[in-house]
Amino acid sequence: MKITYSISDLAKHINAKIIGNQNASISRIAPISRAQSGDLTYLSASMYRPFLQTTQASAVIVTAEDAALCKTTALVVQNPELAYARIAPLFHPFKKPAAGIHSSAVISKTAVIDHTASIGALCVVGDNVKIGANTIVLPNTIIYDDAVIGANCFLHSQVTVHHQVIIGDRVILHSGAVIGADGFGLAQENGRFEKIPQLGSVHIANDVEIGANSCVDRGAIDHTVIEHDVKIDNLVQIAHNVVIGAYTVIAGCASVAGSTRVGRHCIIGGAVTIGGHLTITDGVIFSGCAMVTKSVSEPGIYSSGTGLMTNAQWRRNAVRFRQLDEWIEKLKTLMRGSV
Repeated sequence: MKITYSISDLAKHINAKIIGNQNASISRIAPISRAQSGDLTYLSASMYRPFLQTTQASAVIVTAEDAALCKTTALVVQNPELAYARIAPLFHPFKKPAAGIHSSAVISKTAVIDHTASIGALCVVGDNVKIGANTIVLPNTIIYDDAVIGANCFLHSQVTVHHQVIIGDRVILHSGAVIGADGFGLAQENGRFEKIPQLGSVHIANDVEIGANSCVDRGAIDHTVIEHDVKIDNLVQIAHNVVIGAYTVIAGCASVAGSTRVGRHCIIGGAVTIGGHLTITDGVIFSGCAMVTKSVSEPGIYSSGTGLMTNAQWRRNAVRFRQLDEWIEKLKTLMRGSV
């Protein structure tokens, strides 16, 4: 069914000032580069500013600074991206599954599931599991014994929640996420490794989101902890006994090794690798592909590695890097001789 809103209705929803036709109708959302009449778009970055002159959209969400450049109706806000995030669900409303338990689900007799929750086809819910009000569990998800899942959570299909994991309210787990599998704990003797039992669990606070195929391992003795409002992208590895501070975001393919503590309000870029037993203070930003091998005690932006270059140039620089110590010693000798 086609959903249509007037510009004035949308402006009220995001507390925007209208410059232009407040009676225009909006029925779709589209990128600024190819939006047409009836579409709403937004300016997501300055690189797209030239499209404000040419877009065919019926309205654009912009800042006051960019409104003067807009040749169509402008919805003026302080943060266009945030405004878009709040408008987009109006055009793509979520169809909530009916409350209840699907006939093909396997549910322990000792599980306690709120009557408003929805449990999809072929789910498995173990002994003494607790699932809160209005939580949705989509098909083929497995919840092991003694796990606790709060209210208004959303577990996409094929999520695995291991035993004794505790999950707060309004948590989103995307498909393939594995919460509470054993951490990588091994004891070595005579050249072989023996598994160390992982006796802790995982505690996930309220309003956390964890992306597809990401893993949060259970603690060895104490718990792995994800504090409130943490957002984790796809294909992220969080090892045992890690603590991720509140409001931190972690981009795809990043990994955090065991027993590291990451502070609040941090931004971990894609493919960042953080070593084990480190402490990262609040307000740290690691740019993509950074390799973190020591603790960070001061907020700021940190990077490592080299930017992209041709292979030939990279090979030359790699040779020079290996010669760097030799050159420094020669320089020291020259400096001593000149004194």
